Amino acid sequence: MCSPKTTQPEKSSSAGSVLLNLFHAAVHASVVSGRGSVTYRKRVGFTHHSLRSCALLAASLGLLLGLSGQLQAAGNFTWNSTTSNTSGNWSTSLLNAGVSMTQADASTATNNLIFTGNNSITATNTFTPGASIGNITFSNTGNATTGTLGNFTVGGNSIILLGNITSTAATAIGDTISLNISLNGTRTITAGSGHKLTFNGTLSDNGSNVGAIIATGSNMEFYGNNTFSGGVTVNGATVYLNRFGITGNASSLGTSGNVTSSGTGGATLRLVSTTD
Repeated sequence: MCSPKTTQPEKSSSAGSVLLNLFHAAVHASVVSGRGSVTYRKRVGFTHHSLRSCALLAASLGLLLGLSGQLQAAGNFTWNSTTSNTSGNWSTSLLNAGVSMTQADASTATNNLIFTGNNSITATNTFTPGASIGNITFSNTGNATTGTLGNFTVGGNSIILLGNITSTAATAIGDTISLNISLNGTRTITAGSGHKLTFNGTLSDNGSNVGAIIATGSNMEFYGNNTFSGGVTVNGATVYLNRFGITGNASSLGTSGNVTSSGTGGATLRLVSTTD
């Protein structure tokens, strides 16, 4: 235990000052205040054992205080549309062990977002633009009882995507991502069987020339003025586009306009509309 031995304090009347001395603890403090005060001397003695205990306690407290106000724990933040409100902000409905997502959480790449449930909702990111997020997963399903499809529309402020986007839903529903996403590397987008992922926002790499997409699985749509530079690799997916462009300009496929077929699944491209 951190339990110093103390002697009885000595009190004496003096004018104009309060003096506090802690001996053997390498701490000395003097406080001057007011009219008339009390000089208070308290001798504090520590044994070797108690000093060691106090040092360990101080180190532990320092670590805890250092973590105070930061991310609670890296992990999964889940929005369950079955149990949560059917519309709202990330900060109120994305939960980790029942704790709401914070700005600090929304700026940590090791945190993953999971959208699940069977009600159609709109999920809005109101955190500071450019927050870093790890993986995004859609595991939502339809509701056979109500006939709802359980679609998510994810919008709001932009994010930096440091992981991948995956849909594990096996039902014929679609989710829409309308916020802007910055890719800082090659990101894999996987759509579950019969599922569709639609990207209406801008996919970019902030001019770093490192952003690329691997499209795999079922159906996905790229309808933004995308400026990532690494092109799209398609493995078994059907990719819907609404714009091609001259190399170097924004298009559904980014500024390179390159599409590569990979694996045994092949590539299917479908042009919805064309703009130069």
